[in-house]
Amino acid sequence: MRVIAFNGSPRKSWNTHMLLEKALEGAKDGGAKTQIIHLFSLNYTGCISCFACEGTSKLCTGKCVLADDLKPILHSVDNNTAIIIGSPIYLGDVTGATRNMMERLMHQYHSVDYHHSHFFGNGIKTAMIYTMGATEEESEERGQEHAFYMNRHCLKRVFGYTEELIVYDTYQHADYSKYYTFPGVIERKTARRKTQFLNDLQAAYELGLRFAKPL
Repeated sequence: MRVIAFNGSPRKSWNTHMLLEKALEGAKDGGAKTQIIHLFSLNYTGCISCFACEGTSKLCTGKCVLADDLKPILHSVDNNTAIIIGSPIYLGDVTGATRNMMERLMHQYHSVDYHHSHFFGNGIKTAMIYTMGATEEESEERGQEHAFYMNRHCLKRVFGYTEELIVYDTYQHADYSKYYTFPGVIERKTARRKTQFLNDLQAAYELGLRFAKPL
């Protein structure tokens, strides 16, 4: 079994990356081979709607033809692969780099009528790990759940199975003295970092441990 993690954050060794690394630690302890892909280190675009992956077949071939850094990674996904996608929330959704990758990843596997998938009847495990500076209450007020729902819906439709881990109120700066922030925010985030974030890391580890086994 192989578990691939896609880091959709421009930062390495920060919130999203830390959670993905912990998930891969769990997967490795479960006996899986692991790999992390830093999307901001790659040169690629989103889907260009060329439909070459569909051709004349009712089922997609699962082979995106765009020749860039993402192509060989996409072609390596098979039924012995599990996928974990991590991204911070920017303007209410995943980062642009994450969105472009997800377009390419999913479009090559589903048919034009959306009723067939390369993985139908023999799915693989997928998961989203989200990080954000907003609290649970702020996220709910902003209607953030809609973006989560759409990603769940698409991943489940294409791959047959998905989970999610949502990590709220994360540290955005290593040194808050360099940036303006509202009163009380630093103290709140610091307290959460010492308590809930540790629980989030454990949840990521357990997710990875589950993903070491096939669906």
